[in-house]
Amino acid sequence: MHLPRHTARLAVIAAAALTAATVLTAPAVAATTGFSPAPSTGSVAAPTVAQQNAAHDHVMGSSITAPAGGSTTAAADGSVRVHAMTATAGPSSTSIRGFDVSAWQPNSSINWSTAATKGARFAYIKATEATTYTSSQFASQWSSSAAAGILHGAYVFATPNTASGAATADYFLAHGGRWTADGQTLPPLLDIESNPYGAACYGLSPAAMTSWIQSFTAEMVKQAGRVPAVYTSVDWWKTCTGNSAAFGKNPYMPAYWPSTNFSGPGTLGASWKSWNVWQWADSGTFPGDQDVFNGTAAALAGYASNRPVVGAPVGGLDQTAPVLGGVTVRGWAADTSSTASTKVTVSVNGKTVATLSATASRPDVAIAYPGIGDAHGFTGTVNATPGKDRICVVAYTLDKKKVKTLGCSTVSVGNASPDGSYNGLSATAGSVTVRGWAFDPEQPSVSTDVRVTVGGTTAGTIHADGYRPDVNAAKHITGNHGYNTAVPTTKTGTQSVCVTAINIGRGADWTTGCRTVTIPAAVRR
Repeated sequence: MHLPRHTARLAVIAAAALTAATVLTAPAVAATTGFSPAPSTGSVAAPTVAQQNAAHDHVMGSSITAPAGGSTTAAADGSVRVHAMTATAGPSSTSIRGFDVSAWQPNSSINWSTAATKGARFAYIKATEATTYTSSQFASQWSSSAAAGILHGAYVFATPNTASGAATADYFLAHGGRWTADGQTLPPLLDIESNPYGAACYGLSPAAMTSWIQSFTAEMVKQAGRVPAVYTSVDWWKTCTGNSAAFGKNPYMPAYWPSTNFSGPGTLGASWKSWNVWQWADSGTFPGDQDVFNGTAAALAGYASNRPVVGAPVGGLDQTAPVLGGVTVRGWAADTSSTASTKVTVSVNGKTVATLSATASRPDVAIAYPGIGDAHGFTGTVNATPGKDRICVVAYTLDKKKVKTLGCSTVSVGNASPDGSYNGLSATAGSVTVRGWAFDPEQPSVSTDVRVTVGGTTAGTIHADGYRPDVNAAKHITGNHGYNTAVPTTKTGTQSVCVTAINIGRGADWTTGCRTVTIPAAVRR
C-alpha cells in the first residue's frame, strides 16, 4: 500500500526488494524497466509494480497520480507512477489516526498492540483483488487488529476490465471479513485507481466506469446491507468517471499526499462535499499507509455502525398538472439515511390538503443515490379551488425533524362541479315539471342526477338522460344529459322550485337555479 518516493532512492530500494523477495507473501519478480519500486515501513522490502503485476496483488495507491508537491513519471504503458515528496509534517495531532496494509506487510511484521498504543484507532486491510486473488494475510491481520481493539475494515483492489462490478463484489464478500455494522467493522472499501497494467481507465468510458461502480455498490448493499466506501484520487475520478456526482451516498477515502499543507485532502470528487477517511502519506508512525478519520472517536464508532448523519431530505417536484377541480403532482423524495420510503405534504394556497407516501419505483433515484433503493416516487391528485392556485410540495426525513420544499407552482384549475341549465317550469295539481340539462365535467359522457326541491323540501331526484344534441354540440361532449320530468309534490300555492345537479367526482353539487310557480290545489269531486 505504498507509493514511490525520491527517485534517488530507486536503485537502493529495488536492490532491497530483490534481496528480501524470499519473504514476500506474493510472488516476487525482478523489477521491469519503466516501473518504480514503492517504499515500505513494514519489516519486508516493498514490492515493485512489476512484482505486484506478476502476483496480481496490488497495494492501495500503487498507481495513483501524484498529489500537489510531488512529481510524476510516465511509464511505457502510458500510465503514471508517483514519486511522492517526503512529508515534513502531518495532519493535526488531534486527528483520529489509522493505517492500511496488505499481504505485502505480513501479519508477523505488524505489532498491532504497539500501533494501538501509539494512537491507531482503525485500519483497512486488503482482502481481495478482482476475482482471482485472496490475501493470505487477511485472516490473521483481521483477527490481530480486533484483538488490539483497532476498528477494522476490508478493501478490494478493483480491475474493472476483468470482471463486472457485481462479480467483484461477490468475490470480495465471499473472501472478506465480517460485514455487519457492529461498531467494530468499517464499511467495505473499493480501491479503484489507475490500471497498473496499462491504460488508466481500463479501456472503459466514463459512463461505463460509473456504471461499473454502481453495480459494485448495488451488489454490496444487496448482499451485505452496507454502502461501500470509495478510495481513489481526484485526478483519476475526473478522468475515468467524468467527475461523476452519482456517489454521494458512498463514504469517501481520497488519496492525497501533500508535502507541506496538511489541512485536508484538497479538491474532492464531484460526488462528495466532505470526506470520511484521508490517506495522507505512504509511510509514518504506523505500518503501511497513513490515514486519518474526519471526525471524533464517537463519529468513528458511528462510521463502523453505518450510522449516517441525517441531512435534509432530497427530492424533486417533476410535475404539477391541473385537472378539473384539482392538481396532480408527481416527483420523488428520499431520506438518504435509509432505504425506507418517506412522505411529502401538498399544500394549496398555503393550506396542507394531503400527505402522500413516496413509495413508487424510481430507478433513476436508485442510480443517483446508491444504497437507498428505488421506492421513492410519488404521484397523487389533490382537490383545489377553480381558478389560479399556488401548489407546494414539502418532503420530510423519516423522523420528520428535517424538511425540504421540493417546489411550488401556480396552476389554473378548472371547475369540477357539474354544469347545467334550468330552462323551464310548469305545474299541475300534485306535481311540477322541470326542464333543462346537466352533466358532470369529470364524466361528461355519463348521465347525472338532479335534485328537485319545492318550497325548500326535496320532492325527488330525476335522471338527466334525455337526448340534447344542442348541449353536446355546445359543450363538446357526448351522451344524454337532458331532462323534462314531472315530480310529484303535496305543496300548493306559490312555491319556489329549485334544481341542483349532483356532483360525481371532485367538486360539489351545483344549484342550476330556482323558479317560482303556482301549484293549483286538487279539485275535489
